[in-house]
Formats: sequence, C-alpha cells, structure tokens
Amino acid sequence: MELPQAIAQLQDRDDFKIIEGLMHEFIETHVQDLSDIKNAENPQLLAYLAGGISAMKTLQSVIEEHKTNVEPSKSSGKK
Repeated sequence: MELPQAIAQLQDRDDFKIIEGLMHEFIETHVQDLSDIKNAENPQLLAYLAGGISAMKTLQSVIEEHKTNVEPSKSSGKK
C-alpha cells in the first residue's frame, strides 16, 4: 500500500481527523511560540520552532494533496 491509498482509506475516519487536528494545533502552538519576543534571544529555539512548523506544514500539504487527488481516481476506477 502506498500513501495515496492509505489516505483514501483513512481520511473519513474520526481517529484520522483527530491526528489532522493535532497537526494543526502543533503548528498553531509553534507559530505562537515563534512570535513571542522572549524566544527571539534563543536561535536554537527559533530554529526548532521553524523546523517543526515547516515539517508539519509539509505533512499537511502532502495529506491534502492526496485527499483531493484520491476522489477523482475513485470515481474513474468505478467505471
């Protein structure tokens, strides 16, 4: 099984939606921490926060890309 098939099978499940929500919360928390002026003095923390945001955004994008691409292939496969 590859990622598009896995997403197709999981995307409507409640537990998958919980994971997507957790990724969103992770990003929001890291963005808030990144914008906190107190953290500007720590370059390692800034790099960690930026890296975490980037990784989660990439993962979200890949999931969303496959969720939107899965639907047309499902309908074309049923013909």
